[in-house]
Amino acid sequence: MSEFQKHLYLILYPNEALVASQLSPAEFGRHYCVGSTRHFSGKVIFVEVDINYRNEYFRLDEYLAATESGVPGRPKKTKFVKSYRVLENLDFSALQQLFLVTPDGREVYFNEKSVLEGAFRRLRVGSAVRFAEEPGDEGPQASTVAVARRERRSASP
Repeated sequence: MSEFQKHLYLILYPNEALVASQLSPAEFGRHYCVGSTRHFSGKVIFVEVDINYRNEYFRLDEYLAATESGVPGRPKKTKFVKSYRVLENLDFSALQQLFLVTPDGREVYFNEKSVLEGAFRRLRVGSAVRFAEEPGDEGPQASTVAVARRERRSASP
């Protein structure tokens, strides 16, 4: 039995990937944004995936078994499972809590009720958002989440 609990995370922004990890959601978000020099630096949006979810496409039992750091007392931070056709092969019923992590590694919670103008269903992988942050029952919470409008570029003369 592992010393650390295992998790599955679906990264939605800045890329799409399914990742196994022994980090809690807060630790994972912080690691991905500011703690890893090998990967990305900046904001991230991810969803925790039900650890009991299985789909042959992902070979999850194999990846979860390999999600061990090999160093006693130290969790395995990331084990990338897939970065191709992830959403196509993942059942939405396996998705759990959604997390926004700021570029400085702070976790901000939001849900469908926070998104303005009923735009929650229009959010897509890679959608840019703007939000106001306020204290919430579960820590920092995003309120008034808006899908960022793309600026139109004027044609060069």
